[in-house]
Amino acid sequence: MTEWQMAKVTASTPGYYAIVVVGTIDSNWADHFEGMRFETTIPGETRLDGYLPDQAALQGILERLHGLNLPILSVVRLHDGDTSEEESNA
Repeated sequence: MTEWQMAKVTASTPGYYAIVVVGTIDSNWADHFEGMRFETTIPGETRLDGYLPDQAALQGILERLHGLNLPILSVVRLHDGDTSEEESNA
């Protein structure tokens, strides 16, 4: 992410995030994670990725993970949540 792109990010800017945690998340919990996609990338680690409308939604996801006692390994903002950008990269 360039310095110019970072300057555009605010607490209310949507974005596409990837979160990696230690442990597995049962698919029954999918409704509690705002439509994020789950994937076991390495045995014992789960990657969640998806669009979040703002930082408050990200905080909610992180709080749910904490409540499930799943240690967070990383949180990465992959790109803006602009759907036109997502479609052009597909």
